[in-house]
Amino acid sequence: MKTRGIIAVVCFQLILGALTAHAQEVNGGAYSTTPHDIFEALASRHEGEGVVIIHQPSELKGMVGTVSRPHFNALENPSEVVISQGYRIQVFNGNLPTSKQEAYRRTRLVNGVLTNTMCYLTYKAPFWRLLVGDYTSMEEARKALSTLKQQLPSIAAEMYIVRDKIRHIN
Repeated sequence: MKTRGIIAVVCFQLILGALTAHAQEVNGGAYSTTPHDIFEALASRHEGEGVVIIHQPSELKGMVGTVSRPHFNALENPSEVVISQGYRIQVFNGNLPTSKQEAYRRTRLVNGVLTNTMCYLTYKAPFWRLLVGDYTSMEEARKALSTLKQQLPSIAAEMYIVRDKIRHIN
């Protein structure tokens, strides 16, 4: 009786092992080629899985995975980036249903005026907030604020300087 039980367990383990090896072989074969980008990975077909079809302009595909110019230097030498207390300019803070669109619109406006300055657009429910710049001194922030107010008088009354943690290259 014990012998039959042992034989049954061994046979079961052999069958289970063969099935596991077969499953690994099938899955391994499906992912044998490494995708070049996220779009290839999403659009690849695998047995037993759904299909994802992505329609987008080629310009957009080229932009995904690239780093904006202001962040590029920080990524090349991350040890040179220092986070410290400093100042930023708050350009927008809102929680209306149209706040997201307004925050993005103002980001485009600011980028047109201060081309080499970082914009930090955040969403902390329910508020959209746009902060601009990484200024180490109040004087730097005041100069940038003055430029922004002169160039964007329609929203000048809503802009002011806030203390915040900033990133700068040492």
